[in-house]
Amino acid sequence: MLHEVFHIQPQVFKTSHPPVCVSVCHGSELKKSVVNAFLETVVDDAIGVAPSYGSKCVLGTIAFSSLSQVLLVHLSTSRASRQLRARRSGKAVKCSLLEDILCHQGSTKYAFKMDRLASALHLDLDIHITDGVDLLSVAKGDRHSVAALMTALGGEVTLNKAEVSMLFKDDEIGSDIRATATQAWLSCYVAQLQHMSRRFANVARINTQVMNIKVS
Repeated sequence: MLHEVFHIQPQVFKTSHPPVCVSVCHGSELKKSVVNAFLETVVDDAIGVAPSYGSKCVLGTIAFSSLSQVLLVHLSTSRASRQLRARRSGKAVKCSLLEDILCHQGSTKYAFKMDRLASALHLDLDIHITDGVDLLSVAKGDRHSVAALMTALGGEVTLNKAEVSMLFKDDEIGSDIRATATQAWLSCYVAQLQHMSRRFANVARINTQVMNIKVS
């Protein structure tokens, strides 16, 4: 069930872009039909992903984006919630729906800090991601700098630096949903820029399915 629908209009680039539709739902009410409808909008097998972390840096929100649509999911990540889901269904059905996107065969998933996101998905939700690309891997020097973000976004000449700084000021911690949705869209958009796609093609893919090993 969708709880909210709104539009964002990214201001990061000097050139204008049309509004992007954002659909919001809670993870406990995520439906297969909603996931499939989003996947049908994916172009060139590129999916942008962006998280927002809450208390104690636990994953609270995750956004998925194509060029035209963003699906933003609020997550129930408390330990008690996860244990209850596990008792009821063995493996949380709703989390498996997230994996339908995160592990979608043939699609590459892009995020600005994919290393941190992949770890959070594994540790907080016990779900995986395949073919993940860390966009900041193409930047040299301090990964936490605005300069690194601008490199990953295609270069300073095309960008409004003040907008970049404002959009990423929270470092994914407690970001509002519009910022998270916009970051997901940017991840998808820059992955398909011709001069950037060649650089991202050389970045090692992240696959956490290999972490699905039980340790006694």
